[in-house]
Amino acid sequence: MAGLSLRSKVLLLLVPLAVAPAAGVVLWLSGENRAAVAESERTLQLALLAEARERANDQIGSALVDAQAIAAAIAETAKDPSAKAEQLVEVKAVLATRRALDAARFEVPDGSISIVINKQEVDPGRVPQSTPELRDVADREGWAFAPISGGRAVLVVPIHGAPNAKRAYVAAGVHMDQFRKALSDTIASHADEGAMHVVVVDRALHAIACAGMTCDMGADLSGLSVWQLAKTAANGSAHAGLGRTFDDGGVPSFGTEAGLPTTGWFVAVWRPTAVAFKASNEFARRAVIAGALVLLLAAAAGAWFSRVLTRPILRLVDQVKLVGQRRWGEIKASTGRSDELGQLEGALDGMAQSLQASEAEIERETKLRGDLSRFMSKDLVDAIVRGEHSLALGGNRTPITVLFADVVAFTPLSESRPPEQVVAMLNELFSVLTEVVFRHGGTVDKFIGDCIMAVWGAPVAQADHADRALAAAEDMMHFLEVAQGEWKKKYDVEIRLGVGVSSGEAIVGNIGSNKRMEYTVIGDVVNIAARLEGIAAPNQVLVAQGTHALASERFELVSIGEKNLIGRANSVHVFELVTS
Repeated sequence: MAGLSLRSKVLLLLVPLAVAPAAGVVLWLSGENRAAVAESERTLQLALLAEARERANDQIGSALVDAQAIAAAIAETAKDPSAKAEQLVEVKAVLATRRALDAARFEVPDGSISIVINKQEVDPGRVPQSTPELRDVADREGWAFAPISGGRAVLVVPIHGAPNAKRAYVAAGVHMDQFRKALSDTIASHADEGAMHVVVVDRALHAIACAGMTCDMGADLSGLSVWQLAKTAANGSAHAGLGRTFDDGGVPSFGTEAGLPTTGWFVAVWRPTAVAFKASNEFARRAVIAGALVLLLAAAAGAWFSRVLTRPILRLVDQVKLVGQRRWGEIKASTGRSDELGQLEGALDGMAQSLQASEAEIERETKLRGDLSRFMSKDLVDAIVRGEHSLALGGNRTPITVLFADVVAFTPLSESRPPEQVVAMLNELFSVLTEVVFRHGGTVDKFIGDCIMAVWGAPVAQADHADRALAAAEDMMHFLEVAQGEWKKKYDVEIRLGVGVSSGEAIVGNIGSNKRMEYTVIGDVVNIAARLEGIAAPNQVLVAQGTHALASERFELVSIGEKNLIGRANSVHVFELVTS
Protein backbone atom coordinates (compact mmCIF):
# COMPACT_ATOMS: atom_id res chain seq x y z
CA MET A 1 0.00 0.00 0.00
CA ALA A 2 3.07 2.30 0.20
CA GLY A 3 2.61 3.23 -3.48
CA LEU A 4 -1.01 4.31 -3.06
CA SER A 5 -1.90 7.94 -2.56
CA LEU A 6 -3.14 9.12 0.80
CA ARG A 7 -6.49 9.84 -0.85
CA SER A 8 -6.81 6.17 -1.89
CA LYS A 9 -6.03 5.04 1.63
CA VAL A 10 -8.66 7.41 3.07
CA LEU A 11 -11.20 6.00 0.60
CA LEU A 12 -10.37 2.46 1.74
CA LEU A 13 -10.75 3.55 5.35
CA LEU A 14 -14.14 5.11 4.68
CA VAL A 15 -15.61 1.98 3.07
CA PRO A 16 -16.69 0.47 6.43
CA LEU A 17 -18.30 3.80 7.29
CA ALA A 18 -21.04 3.13 4.77
CA VAL A 19 -23.15 2.77 7.88
CA ALA A 20 -23.78 6.51 7.62
CA PRO A 21 -27.06 5.99 5.70
CA ALA A 22 -28.20 3.62 8.44
CA ALA A 23 -27.37 6.27 11.02
CA GLY A 24 -29.39 8.76 8.99
CA VAL A 25 -32.36 6.42 8.97
CA VAL A 26 -32.09 6.01 12.74
CA LEU A 27 -32.06 9.79 13.18
CA TRP A 28 -35.03 10.18 10.85
CA LEU A 29 -37.03 7.52 12.70
CA SER A 30 -36.16 9.15 16.02
CA GLY A 31 -37.39 12.48 14.72
CA GLU A 32 -40.61 10.96 13.39
CA ASN A 33 -41.19 9.19 16.68
CA ARG A 34 -40.63 12.40 18.64
CA ALA A 35 -43.04 14.27 16.37
CA ALA A 36 -45.69 11.60 16.95
CA VAL A 37 -45.18 11.75 20.71
CA ALA A 38 -45.39 15.55 20.59
CA GLU A 39 -48.68 15.33 18.70
CA SER A 40 -50.00 12.87 21.26
CA GLU A 41 -48.97 15.20 24.08
CA ARG A 42 -50.71 18.13 22.36
CA THR A 43 -53.88 16.06 22.06
CA LEU A 44 -53.72 15.15 25.76
CA GLN A 45 -53.15 18.75 26.84
CA LEU A 46 -55.93 20.04 24.58
CA ALA A 47 -58.27 17.50 26.19
CA LEU A 48 -57.27 18.78 29.63
CA LEU A 49 -57.83 22.35 28.43
CA ALA A 50 -61.31 21.43 27.18
CA GLU A 51 -62.19 19.80 30.51
CA ALA A 52 -60.87 22.82 32.44
CA ARG A 53 -62.92 25.12 30.19
CA GLU A 54 -66.05 23.04 30.82
CA ARG A 55 -65.47 23.01 34.58
CA ALA A 56 -64.90 26.78 34.58
CA ASN A 57 -68.05 27.42 32.60
CA ASP A 58 -70.04 25.20 34.96
CA GLN A 59 -68.62 26.90 38.04
CA ILE A 60 -69.10 30.49 36.93
CA GLY A 61 -72.41 29.69 35.23
CA SER A 62 -73.87 28.11 38.37
CA ALA A 63 -72.64 30.95 40.60
CA LEU A 64 -73.91 33.55 38.15
CA VAL A 65 -77.40 31.98 38.03
CA ASP A 66 -77.53 31.87 41.83
CA ALA A 67 -76.35 35.48 42.17
CA GLN A 68 -78.88 36.65 39.60
CA ALA A 69 -81.65 34.81 41.47
CA ILE A 70 -80.69 36.61 44.69
CA ALA A 71 -80.52 39.91 42.81
CA ALA A 72 -84.02 39.29 41.41
CA ALA A 73 -85.32 38.41 44.89
CA ILE A 74 -83.84 41.58 46.35
CA ALA A 75 -85.27 43.67 43.53
CA GLU A 76 -88.72 42.13 44.11
CA THR A 77 -88.74 42.50 47.90
CA ALA A 78 -87.35 46.04 47.68
CA LYS A 79 -90.65 47.20 46.20
CA ASP A 80 -92.13 47.26 49.73
CA PRO A 81 -89.76 49.30 51.98
CA SER A 82 -92.00 48.79 55.04
CA ALA A 83 -91.30 45.08 55.14
CA LYS A 84 -87.52 45.15 55.40
CA ALA A 85 -87.24 42.33 57.95
CA GLU A 86 -89.57 40.07 55.97
CA GLN A 87 -87.63 40.90 52.82
CA LEU A 88 -84.34 39.80 54.36
CA VAL A 89 -85.93 36.56 55.50
CA GLU A 90 -87.13 35.86 51.98
CA VAL A 91 -83.71 36.68 50.46
CA LYS A 92 -81.97 34.47 53.02
CA ALA A 93 -84.39 31.71 52.09
CA VAL A 94 -83.36 32.09 48.47
CA LEU A 95 -79.65 32.11 49.48
CA ALA A 96 -80.12 28.93 51.52
CA THR A 97 -81.18 27.06 48.35
CA ARG A 98 -78.10 28.15 46.40
CA ARG A 99 -75.17 25.78 46.82
CA ALA A 100 -72.71 27.81 44.75
CA LEU A 101 -72.89 30.83 47.09
CA ASP A 102 -72.28 31.12 50.84
CA ALA A 103 -73.10 34.81 51.42
CA ALA A 104 -74.23 37.95 49.65
CA ARG A 105 -74.17 41.68 50.21
CA PHE A 106 -76.83 44.09 48.91
CA GLU A 107 -75.07 47.36 47.99
CA VAL A 108 -76.34 50.76 46.88
CA PRO A 109 -73.10 52.80 46.58
CA ASP A 110 -74.83 56.14 45.84
CA GLY A 111 -77.04 55.75 48.95
CA SER A 112 -74.28 54.24 51.13
CA ILE A 113 -76.52 51.18 51.76
CA SER A 114 -74.89 47.83 52.48
CA ILE A 115 -76.94 44.86 53.78
CA VAL A 116 -75.27 41.52 54.59
CA ILE A 117 -77.10 38.29 53.84
CA ASN A 118 -75.19 35.18 54.87
CA LYS A 119 -75.66 31.54 55.70
CA GLN A 120 -75.40 30.61 59.37
CA GLU A 121 -72.01 28.99 59.00
CA VAL A 122 -70.48 32.10 57.39
CA ASP A 123 -69.01 34.88 59.53
CA PRO A 124 -70.69 38.20 58.52
CA GLY A 125 -67.28 39.83 58.57
CA ARG A 126 -66.17 37.54 55.73
CA VAL A 127 -68.95 38.56 53.35
CA PRO A 128 -67.15 40.11 50.34
CA GLN A 129 -67.70 43.60 49.00
CA SER A 130 -67.59 45.00 45.50
CA THR A 131 -65.15 47.61 44.27
CA PRO A 132 -65.71 50.49 41.84
CA GLU A 133 -63.72 48.58 39.23
CA LEU A 134 -65.83 45.41 39.65
CA ARG A 135 -69.06 47.44 39.54
CA ASP A 136 -67.96 49.11 36.30
CA VAL A 137 -67.22 45.69 34.75
CA ALA A 138 -70.59 44.37 35.99
CA ASP A 139 -72.40 47.34 34.42
CA ARG A 140 -70.71 46.69 31.08
CA GLU A 141 -70.79 42.90 30.93
CA GLY A 142 -73.61 41.94 33.31
CA TRP A 143 -71.25 40.41 35.93
CA ALA A 144 -67.75 40.68 37.35
CA PHE A 145 -65.55 38.12 39.10
CA ALA A 146 -62.36 38.42 41.17
CA PRO A 147 -60.48 35.95 43.41
CA ILE A 148 -60.05 36.81 47.10
CA SER A 149 -58.32 35.06 50.00
CA GLY A 150 -59.30 31.82 51.69
CA GLY A 151 -60.11 29.90 48.50
CA ARG A 152 -63.06 32.19 47.76
CA ALA A 153 -64.03 34.68 45.08
CA VAL A 154 -66.45 37.58 44.81
CA LEU A 155 -69.13 37.67 42.09
CA VAL A 156 -70.75 41.05 41.44
CA VAL A 157 -74.06 41.39 39.49
CA PRO A 158 -76.18 44.53 39.02
CA ILE A 159 -79.75 44.66 40.37
CA HIS A 160 -82.24 45.82 37.81
CA GLY A 161 -85.29 47.63 39.16
CA ALA A 162 -83.63 48.88 42.35
CA PRO A 163 -85.56 51.46 44.48
CA ASN A 164 -85.37 55.11 43.32
CA ALA A 165 -83.59 53.92 40.12
CA LYS A 166 -80.27 53.96 41.99
CA ARG A 167 -77.45 51.66 40.97
CA ALA A 168 -77.56 48.57 43.17
CA TYR A 169 -75.52 45.39 43.19
CA VAL A 170 -75.21 41.99 44.80
CA ALA A 171 -71.67 41.01 45.83
CA ALA A 172 -71.79 37.25 46.41
CA GLY A 173 -69.16 35.02 47.98
CA VAL A 174 -68.27 31.99 45.82
CA HIS A 175 -66.48 28.93 47.18
CA MET A 176 -63.88 27.70 44.66
CA ASP A 177 -63.04 24.44 46.46
CA GLN A 178 -65.33 22.44 44.22
CA PHE A 179 -63.71 23.91 41.12
CA ARG A 180 -60.22 23.22 42.42
CA LYS A 181 -61.22 19.64 43.25
CA ALA A 182 -62.62 19.23 39.74
CA LEU A 183 -59.26 20.26 38.28
CA SER A 184 -57.46 17.79 40.55
CA ASP A 185 -59.90 15.06 39.45
CA THR A 186 -59.14 15.97 35.84
CA ILE A 187 -55.44 15.36 36.41
CA ALA A 188 -56.19 12.21 38.45
CA SER A 189 -58.00 10.79 35.42
CA HIS A 190 -54.63 10.98 33.65
CA ALA A 191 -52.55 9.84 36.63
CA ASP A 192 -50.45 7.55 34.46
CA GLU A 193 -49.18 10.60 32.61
CA GLY A 194 -47.56 12.12 35.76
CA ALA A 195 -46.25 15.57 36.74
CA MET A 196 -49.02 17.48 34.93
CA HIS A 197 -49.72 21.10 36.00
CA VAL A 198 -52.98 22.96 35.35
CA VAL A 199 -53.60 26.59 36.32
CA VAL A 200 -56.61 28.83 35.75
CA VAL A 201 -56.16 32.61 36.12
CA ASP A 202 -58.28 35.71 35.60
CA ARG A 203 -57.56 38.46 33.09
CA ALA A 204 -54.93 39.98 35.34
CA LEU A 205 -53.24 36.54 35.54
CA HIS A 206 -54.17 36.14 39.22
CA ALA A 207 -54.73 32.56 40.39
CA ILE A 208 -58.27 31.18 40.43
CA ALA A 209 -57.39 27.51 40.77
CA CYS A 210 -54.33 25.28 40.45
CA ALA A 211 -53.84 21.54 40.17
CA GLY A 212 -50.60 19.64 40.23
CA MET A 213 -48.95 22.57 42.00
CA THR A 214 -49.57 24.83 45.00
CA CYS A 215 -50.87 28.38 44.65
CA ASP A 216 -52.95 30.73 46.77
CA MET A 217 -56.23 32.13 45.52
CA GLY A 218 -55.54 35.51 43.90
CA ALA A 219 -51.77 34.99 43.76
CA ASP A 220 -49.99 36.81 40.91
CA LEU A 221 -49.00 34.12 38.37
CA SER A 222 -47.94 36.48 35.60
CA GLY A 223 -44.34 35.38 36.15
CA LEU A 224 -45.00 31.80 35.03
CA SER A 225 -42.97 31.06 31.90
CA VAL A 226 -45.88 29.18 30.35
CA TRP A 227 -47.62 32.50 29.54
CA GLN A 228 -44.80 33.33 27.18
CA LEU A 229 -45.86 30.55 24.83
CA ALA A 230 -48.54 32.51 23.01
CA LYS A 231 -47.94 35.89 24.71
CA THR A 232 -51.71 36.12 25.19
CA ALA A 233 -52.86 39.65 25.98
CA ALA A 234 -54.91 40.02 29.15
CA ASN A 235 -57.97 41.11 27.18
CA GLY A 236 -59.92 37.88 26.90
CA SER A 237 -58.18 36.72 23.72
CA ALA A 238 -59.00 33.08 23.09
CA HIS A 239 -56.10 32.11 20.87
CA ALA A 240 -53.83 29.38 22.18
CA GLY A 241 -50.16 28.48 22.37
CA LEU A 242 -50.32 24.86 21.29
CA GLY A 243 -47.67 22.43 22.43
CA ARG A 244 -44.43 24.36 22.63
CA THR A 245 -41.33 23.86 24.73
CA PHE A 246 -40.17 26.48 27.24
CA ASP A 247 -37.95 26.82 30.31
CA ASP A 248 -39.88 26.45 33.57
CA GLY A 249 -37.42 27.66 36.20
CA GLY A 250 -34.55 25.68 34.69
CA VAL A 251 -36.73 22.64 33.86
CA PRO A 252 -37.39 22.14 30.12
CA SER A 253 -41.15 21.80 29.79
CA PHE A 254 -43.87 21.26 27.18
CA GLY A 255 -47.18 23.09 27.52
CA THR A 256 -50.33 24.51 26.00
CA GLU A 257 -52.11 27.75 26.95
CA ALA A 258 -55.42 29.27 25.87
CA GLY A 259 -58.05 31.86 26.78
CA LEU A 260 -61.60 31.03 27.89
CA PRO A 261 -63.91 33.33 25.91
CA THR A 262 -66.97 32.86 28.14
CA THR A 263 -65.28 33.89 31.38
CA GLY A 264 -62.33 35.88 30.07
CA TRP A 265 -60.05 33.59 32.08
CA PHE A 266 -56.91 31.81 30.93
CA VAL A 267 -55.88 28.20 31.45
CA ALA A 268 -52.47 26.59 30.94
CA VAL A 269 -51.40 22.93 30.98
CA TRP A 270 -47.78 21.78 31.02
CA ARG A 271 -45.31 19.26 32.37
CA PRO A 272 -41.55 18.55 32.06
CA THR A 273 -40.41 17.35 28.65
CA ALA A 274 -38.58 14.48 30.38
CA VAL A 275 -42.01 13.12 31.36
CA ALA A 276 -43.91 14.16 28.23
CA PHE A 277 -41.33 12.63 25.90
CA LYS A 278 -40.34 9.64 28.01
CA ALA A 279 -41.31 7.14 25.30
CA SER A 280 -39.54 9.16 22.60
CA ASN A 281 -36.40 9.46 24.74
CA GLU A 282 -36.42 5.72 25.34
CA PHE A 283 -36.73 5.08 21.60
CA ALA A 284 -33.83 7.48 20.94
CA ARG A 285 -31.73 5.76 23.61
CA ARG A 286 -32.24 2.37 22.02
CA ALA A 287 -31.51 3.81 18.60
CA VAL A 288 -28.23 5.25 19.91
CA ILE A 289 -27.28 1.87 21.37
CA ALA A 290 -28.03 0.18 18.05
CA GLY A 291 -26.03 2.81 16.20
CA ALA A 292 -23.14 2.39 18.63
CA LEU A 293 -23.06 -1.35 17.96
CA VAL A 294 -22.95 -0.71 14.23
CA LEU A 295 -20.14 1.77 14.69
CA LEU A 296 -18.18 -0.74 16.78
CA LEU A 297 -18.47 -3.28 13.98
CA ALA A 298 -17.35 -0.67 11.46
CA ALA A 299 -14.44 0.31 13.70
CA ALA A 300 -13.33 -3.31 14.00
CA ALA A 301 -13.49 -3.74 10.23
CA GLY A 302 -11.41 -0.60 9.66
CA ALA A 303 -8.81 -1.26 12.33
CA TRP A 304 -6.36 -2.85 9.89
CA PHE A 305 -6.66 0.04 7.44
CA SER A 306 -6.20 2.62 10.19
CA ARG A 307 -3.07 0.86 11.44
CA VAL A 308 -1.49 1.02 8.00
CA LEU A 309 -2.54 4.63 7.52
CA THR A 310 -1.58 6.03 10.90
CA ARG A 311 1.92 4.54 11.19
CA PRO A 312 3.59 7.23 9.03
CA ILE A 313 1.28 9.90 10.41
CA LEU A 314 2.31 9.04 13.96
CA ARG A 315 5.92 9.46 12.91
CA LEU A 316 5.07 12.92 11.64
CA VAL A 317 3.34 13.63 14.96
CA ASP A 318 6.62 12.84 16.75
CA GLN A 319 8.43 15.23 14.43
CA VAL A 320 5.87 17.96 15.09
CA LYS A 321 6.38 17.45 18.83
CA LEU A 322 10.10 18.06 18.30
CA VAL A 323 9.22 21.29 16.50
CA GLY A 324 7.02 22.31 19.45
CA GLN A 325 9.91 21.57 21.84
CA ARG A 326 12.33 23.63 19.67
CA ARG A 327 14.66 20.62 19.30
CA TRP A 328 15.76 21.70 15.84
CA GLY A 329 18.79 19.39 15.57
CA GLU A 330 16.67 16.22 16.06
CA ILE A 331 14.09 16.98 13.37
CA LYS A 332 14.39 14.60 10.41
CA ALA A 333 10.96 14.52 8.83
CA SER A 334 11.86 13.47 5.27
CA THR A 335 11.79 9.70 4.44
CA GLY A 336 11.87 9.93 0.65
CA ARG A 337 8.19 8.99 0.18
CA SER A 338 6.56 9.99 -3.12
CA ASP A 339 2.94 10.24 -2.02
CA GLU A 340 1.11 13.03 -0.23
CA LEU A 341 2.70 12.03 3.09
CA GLY A 342 6.09 12.56 1.46
CA GLN A 343 5.00 16.06 0.43
CA LEU A 344 3.86 16.69 3.98
CA GLU A 345 7.21 15.56 5.33
CA GLY A 346 9.01 17.98 3.02
CA ALA A 347 6.70 20.80 4.07
CA LEU A 348 7.40 19.97 7.72
CA ASP A 349 11.14 20.16 7.12
CA GLY A 350 10.76 23.56 5.48
CA MET A 351 8.47 24.77 8.29
CA ALA A 352 10.98 23.69 10.94
CA GLN A 353 13.81 25.57 9.21
CA SER A 354 11.65 28.67 8.82
CA LEU A 355 10.54 28.52 12.47
CA GLN A 356 14.14 28.12 13.63
CA ALA A 357 15.17 31.23 11.69
CA SER A 358 12.11 33.18 12.88
CA GLU A 359 12.74 32.23 16.49
CA ALA A 360 16.33 33.43 16.24
CA GLU A 361 15.13 36.73 14.78
CA ILE A 362 12.46 37.11 17.48
CA GLU A 363 15.03 36.38 20.18
CA ARG A 364 17.36 38.99 18.71
CA GLU A 365 14.57 41.56 18.45
CA THR A 366 13.33 40.84 21.98
CA LYS A 367 16.79 41.28 23.40
CA LEU A 368 17.24 44.49 21.45
CA ARG A 369 13.89 45.84 22.67
CA GLY A 370 14.72 44.92 26.25
CA ASP A 371 18.08 46.64 26.10
CA LEU A 372 16.76 49.78 24.42
CA SER A 373 13.56 50.15 26.45
CA ARG A 374 15.58 50.88 29.58
CA PHE A 375 16.87 54.07 27.98
CA MET A 376 14.36 55.07 25.30
CA SER A 377 10.60 55.42 24.82
CA LYS A 378 8.51 52.67 23.27
CA ASP A 379 7.96 54.64 20.02
CA LEU A 380 11.68 55.19 19.60
CA VAL A 381 12.45 51.54 20.38
CA ASP A 382 9.85 50.42 17.82
CA ALA A 383 11.32 52.75 15.21
CA ILE A 384 14.84 51.42 15.83
CA VAL A 385 13.73 47.75 15.73
CA ARG A 386 11.81 48.32 12.49
CA GLY A 387 14.89 49.99 11.00
CA GLU A 388 13.09 53.33 10.65
CA HIS A 389 15.50 55.17 12.95
CA SER A 390 19.23 54.99 12.65
CA LEU A 391 21.53 54.54 15.63
CA ALA A 392 24.21 56.59 13.91
CA LEU A 393 25.32 59.87 15.40
CA GLY A 394 23.63 63.00 14.10
CA GLY A 395 20.26 64.69 14.06
CA ASN A 396 17.63 66.60 12.12
CA ARG A 397 15.85 69.90 12.67
CA THR A 398 12.27 69.04 13.68
CA PRO A 399 9.29 71.02 15.07
CA ILE A 400 8.57 69.70 18.58
CA THR A 401 7.03 70.57 21.94
CA VAL A 402 9.03 70.08 25.15
CA LEU A 403 7.57 69.74 28.65
CA PHE A 404 9.49 69.98 31.92
CA ALA A 405 7.74 68.98 35.18
CA ASP A 406 9.60 69.49 38.45
CA VAL A 407 8.70 68.83 42.11
CA VAL A 408 8.46 72.22 43.82
CA ALA A 409 10.55 72.62 47.02
CA PHE A 410 12.04 69.16 46.59
CA THR A 411 15.33 69.90 48.37
CA PRO A 412 13.88 70.67 51.84
CA LEU A 413 11.45 67.83 51.38
CA SER A 414 14.23 65.31 50.66
CA GLU A 415 16.39 66.59 53.53
CA SER A 416 13.64 65.86 56.07
CA ARG A 417 13.01 62.25 55.05
CA PRO A 418 14.99 59.03 54.70
CA PRO A 419 16.53 58.53 51.24
CA GLU A 420 14.58 55.26 50.77
CA GLN A 421 11.27 57.08 51.24
CA VAL A 422 12.29 59.89 48.87
CA VAL A 423 13.28 57.38 46.16
CA ALA A 424 10.03 55.42 46.59
CA MET A 425 8.02 58.63 46.41
CA LEU A 426 9.79 59.81 43.24
CA ASN A 427 9.46 56.39 41.57
CA GLU A 428 5.75 56.37 42.26
CA LEU A 429 5.35 59.94 40.97
CA PHE A 430 7.46 59.37 37.85
CA SER A 431 5.59 56.14 37.06
CA VAL A 432 2.31 58.05 36.86
CA LEU A 433 3.79 61.02 34.99
CA THR A 434 5.41 58.63 32.49
CA GLU A 435 2.05 56.94 31.86
CA VAL A 436 0.47 60.37 31.31
CA VAL A 437 3.15 61.23 28.75
CA PHE A 438 2.76 57.89 26.95
CA ARG A 439 -1.05 58.17 26.98
CA HIS A 440 -0.78 61.37 24.95
CA GLY A 441 1.79 59.98 22.52
CA GLY A 442 4.84 61.61 24.04
CA THR A 443 8.39 60.38 24.69
CA VAL A 444 10.11 60.61 28.07
CA ASP A 445 13.49 62.02 27.15
CA LYS A 446 15.09 61.79 30.58
CA PHE A 447 14.73 62.14 34.34
CA ILE A 448 16.87 64.87 35.93
CA GLY A 449 16.76 64.44 39.68
CA ASP A 450 13.21 65.35 40.65
CA CYS A 451 12.37 66.59 37.13
CA ILE A 452 10.94 64.79 34.10
CA MET A 453 11.54 65.96 30.52
CA ALA A 454 9.11 64.85 27.80
CA VAL A 455 9.01 65.50 24.05
CA TRP A 456 6.23 65.45 21.44
CA GLY A 457 6.78 65.45 17.67
CA ALA A 458 9.85 63.18 17.76
CA PRO A 459 10.94 60.55 16.93
CA VAL A 460 7.51 60.19 15.26
CA ALA A 461 6.20 63.41 13.69
CA GLN A 462 2.92 64.70 15.19
CA ALA A 463 1.01 67.61 13.66
CA ASP A 464 -0.76 68.27 16.98
CA HIS A 465 2.32 67.98 19.23
CA ALA A 466 1.48 71.19 21.09
CA ASP A 467 -2.08 70.04 21.92
CA ARG A 468 -0.78 66.68 23.12
CA ALA A 469 1.73 68.30 25.47
CA LEU A 470 -0.88 70.69 26.91
CA ALA A 471 -3.33 67.79 27.41
CA ALA A 472 -0.58 65.88 29.25
CA ALA A 473 0.07 68.91 31.47
CA GLU A 474 -3.65 69.10 32.30
CA ASP A 475 -3.71 65.42 33.22
CA MET A 476 -0.67 65.86 35.47
CA MET A 477 -2.45 68.63 37.39
CA HIS A 478 -5.65 66.59 37.61
CA PHE A 479 -3.68 63.61 38.89
CA LEU A 480 -2.18 65.71 41.67
CA GLU A 481 -5.63 66.95 42.71
CA VAL A 482 -6.92 63.38 43.01
CA ALA A 483 -3.80 61.86 44.58
CA GLN A 484 -3.02 64.52 47.21
CA GLY A 485 -5.07 62.79 49.89
CA GLU A 486 -3.29 59.50 49.33
CA TRP A 487 0.13 61.19 49.24
CA LYS A 488 -0.66 62.97 52.51
CA LYS A 489 -1.76 59.73 54.13
CA LYS A 490 1.14 57.67 52.80
CA TYR A 491 4.08 60.11 52.95
CA ASP A 492 2.74 62.99 55.06
CA VAL A 493 3.54 65.41 52.26
CA GLU A 494 1.77 67.33 49.50
CA ILE A 495 3.44 67.00 46.10
CA ARG A 496 3.25 70.09 43.89
CA LEU A 497 4.63 70.43 40.38
CA GLY A 498 5.91 73.34 38.38
CA VAL A 499 5.47 72.73 34.64
CA GLY A 500 6.96 74.54 31.65
CA VAL A 501 5.93 73.95 28.03
CA SER A 502 7.59 75.32 24.92
CA SER A 503 7.27 74.63 21.17
CA GLY A 504 9.61 75.26 18.25
CA GLU A 505 12.28 73.72 16.08
CA ALA A 506 15.10 71.71 17.69
CA ILE A 507 17.89 69.35 16.66
CA VAL A 508 16.58 65.82 17.25
CA GLY A 509 18.87 62.80 17.05
CA ASN A 510 21.62 60.69 18.60
CA ILE A 511 24.15 62.74 20.57
CA GLY A 512 27.34 61.37 22.09
CA SER A 513 30.00 58.94 20.81
CA ASN A 514 29.96 55.66 18.87
CA LYS A 515 30.27 53.76 22.16
CA ARG A 516 27.84 55.75 24.25
CA MET A 517 25.09 57.85 22.70
CA GLU A 518 21.76 59.26 23.78
CA TYR A 519 18.70 60.14 21.75
CA THR A 520 17.68 63.65 22.78
CA VAL A 521 16.67 67.11 21.60
CA ILE A 522 18.81 70.25 21.62
CA GLY A 523 17.78 73.82 21.04
CA ASP A 524 16.39 77.03 22.46
CA VAL A 525 12.94 75.45 22.79
CA VAL A 526 14.38 73.09 25.43
CA ASN A 527 15.98 75.94 27.38
CA ILE A 528 12.76 77.98 27.38
CA ALA A 529 10.71 75.05 28.69
CA ALA A 530 13.25 74.41 31.45
CA ARG A 531 13.34 78.09 32.47
CA LEU A 532 9.53 78.32 32.51
CA GLU A 533 9.38 75.27 34.77
CA GLY A 534 11.91 76.99 37.06
CA ILE A 535 9.75 80.09 37.56
CA ALA A 536 6.41 78.29 37.72
CA ALA A 537 4.52 78.52 40.98
CA PRO A 538 3.36 75.29 42.68
CA ASN A 539 0.85 73.48 40.44
CA GLN A 540 1.19 76.10 37.74
CA VAL A 541 1.70 75.38 34.01
CA LEU A 542 3.57 78.13 32.13
CA VAL A 543 3.42 78.08 28.34
CA ALA A 544 5.69 79.84 25.85
CA GLN A 545 4.49 81.96 22.92
CA GLY A 546 5.44 79.21 20.43
CA THR A 547 3.10 76.71 22.07
CA HIS A 548 0.34 79.32 22.39
CA ALA A 549 0.50 79.92 18.63
CA LEU A 550 0.04 76.19 17.87
CA ALA A 551 -2.55 75.32 20.56
CA SER A 552 -6.17 74.72 19.65
CA GLU A 553 -9.01 76.76 21.13
CA ARG A 554 -10.03 74.07 23.61
CA PHE A 555 -7.18 75.10 25.93
CA GLU A 556 -7.61 78.19 28.09
CA LEU A 557 -4.30 80.09 27.97
CA VAL A 558 -4.13 83.35 29.94
CA SER A 559 -1.38 85.85 29.21
CA ILE A 560 0.79 86.84 32.17
CA GLY A 561 3.03 89.18 30.14
CA GLU A 562 6.69 89.29 29.20
CA LYS A 563 9.21 87.42 31.36
CA ASN A 564 13.00 87.67 31.45
CA LEU A 565 14.46 84.18 31.59
CA ILE A 566 17.95 83.27 32.82
CA GLY A 567 20.38 82.83 29.95
CA ARG A 568 18.27 84.72 27.39
CA ALA A 569 18.86 88.25 26.16
CA ASN A 570 15.27 88.77 25.01
CA SER A 571 12.16 88.45 27.14
CA VAL A 572 9.54 85.78 26.42
CA HIS A 573 5.80 86.29 26.29
CA VAL A 574 4.41 83.75 28.80
CA PHE A 575 0.93 82.29 29.20
CA GLU A 576 -0.62 80.24 32.00
CA LEU A 577 -2.65 77.10 31.21
CA VAL A 578 -5.88 77.12 33.24
CA THR A 579 -6.42 73.53 34.38
CA SER A 580 -9.24 73.83 36.91
